[in-house]
Amino acid sequence: VAISRLDGSFVEGRDFHDAVPLVGDLFRAPVTWRGHDDLGVAEGEPVIIRFLMERATIYYLDFA
Repeated sequence: VAISRLDGSFVEGRDFHDAVPLVGDLFRAPVTWRGHDDLGVAEGEPVIIRFLMERATIYYLDFA
């Protein structure tokens, strides 16, 4: 999972290389980036959430 701004640039520390991979049949698994669990932007700032998946399906997405 990677986070980018509306102009397409990745948020520092929140690109695919920093993300901890999620593997397996998971429910409510938090996404983290090298120890960070926030999006890395100010509250209310719009972002694009990008997913890089292989043989996977997203059935549910929630924000806490």
